[in-house]
Parts: sequence; C-alpha cells; structure tokens
Amino acid sequence: MPTNAIISDISALSKVLARTDSQIQIPFGITRLGTGCLYGFTSLTTLKLPKSLTFVAGNALSGCGNITDIVLEDGFDCSLSIIGQTNLTEAVVQAMVAAYKNNALTGVTRTLTLASEVYDRLSAATILAATAKGLSIAVPSIK
Repeated sequence: MPTNAIISDISALSKVLARTDSQIQIPFGITRLGTGCLYGFTSLTTLKLPKSLTFVAGNALSGCGNITDIVLEDGFDCSLSIIGQTNLTEAVVQAMVAAYKNNALTGVTRTLTLASEVYDRLSAATILAATAKGLSIAVPSIK
C-alpha cells in the first residue's frame, strides 16, 4: 500500500486482514482510517496503531465492541474516538496517554474520546497525566 493510503472500507481491508483476527496491527505509513473501516471485526480484541496516523474517523471502529487493548506507537499524535469500546481498562488508557506525543504544536487538537463507562473508571492521576501532555479526554454528551 502507498504511504498515503486511506483504509476506508472493508473491501480494502479484506485483502490484508481477516474478520476473525483477534489482533490487528495497522502498518506504519498508513495515515488515515476512514469511516467504518474495521466494521464487522467482532473478534478483534487488540488493535495496534502507528504514529503515522493523522486521521481516524469517529466511527472507524464501529462494530468492534470486543476490543480490550489499544496500543499506540510511541509518538502517536492524532485525535482518537473510541466511544464504542467499553471494555478498556484504566491501565490501557494510561498506556495510550503515555504513547501520545507531547504537545509541541499550538492550535492542534489532540483528543481521546472515551465511552462514559471507561471515563468513569479513570483516576484523577490518569486525567492529569493526559492534560500534562496536552491531551484532552472527552466523553460524548448524552442527548
């Protein structure tokens, strides 16, 4: 795949990945994960994301409700919405916060959007560590 490839639908992924994979590592060089690109990967429990990502669609992980571990490559510097992933532990969120690149640029939004069930389990120390790195932790509002 070219380094600017956009994984945007299941047909693009099906050439590389199987829906029954429990662990997926998105290759370095991929810069964007589009809408629903991992939809239907119900066996997925571990997802590894490279620091080359610059965009992850808000619902890129729709239908992946069994994810318990998201590994971010050190230096990850992209907003990430994982509101459907309710099984993540605080240790996983701490590791994700640690992997985020320190905020060296002004005006760049870095937001980790979590399911409210995950956010409610976080300690103040985890939230403060995120803030210290220039990372916002958000929870979508309920309407």
